Amino acid sequence: MAKYNIKHTCGHTETHQITGQINTREPRADWLSEQDCSECRRAAKQAEYAAQSEIDAARTADLPPLNGTPKQIAWATTIRATALDLLTQGAEIPEKAKPGYSIFFGETSAKWWIDNSSDDRGIWIGKFERV
Repeated sequence: MAKYNIKHTCGHTETHQITGQINTREPRADWLSEQDCSECRRAAKQAEYAAQSEIDAARTADLPPLNGTPKQIAWATTIRATALDLLTQGAEIPEKAKPGYSIFFGETSAKWWIDNSSDDRGIWIGKFERV
């Protein structure tokens, strides 16, 4: 195991511990020098996540605000926007849910949206039984 001080493309220098065989460490160090530092990557990812949350919030602006932690709200907003998109694209709504599916979108618990976000196939189809 060796420590390398690597200057990244963003201009920051970061110390990395690179393990493995000696002949693989230098290529790894070179690759790391062509990347942004971990702080800059993290900041970029957070900015991307915030931008997506704002887009999703705008798509669901007519719906009531969600309750939960900031991370839950951001994730649930995306789930709810996806559900709304699926329904506006003609996804099938069970007959028993049609009279009150607007109540379904009135759900304000971010936890509920996260817990009910997928079916056994791993895609969101909505669990309208709640209505």
